[in-house]
Amino acid sequence: QEGYEKLFRLNDWNDVVILAEGARIRHYLNGRLILECVDNHPQLARREGILALQIHAGTPMWVEYKNIRLRTIE
Repeated sequence: QEGYEKLFRLNDWNDVVILAEGARIRHYLNGRLILECVDNHPQLARREGILALQIHAGTPMWVEYKNIRLRTIE
């Protein structure tokens, strides 16, 4: 996790951008690409549905969201 402390702002807002283009998904944290993946079975993917935000069970933690925006990429 080298550099993680510099990337993630504890006790402050972090900017998250998720781009889903076809079978490719990219996740940016504070302007830095931290995850990129390709769905090898796009024919199984749903084209419509519910978008959910979650926090996993385990150690006590919290999450807060603000300024959530969804946009269709043309």
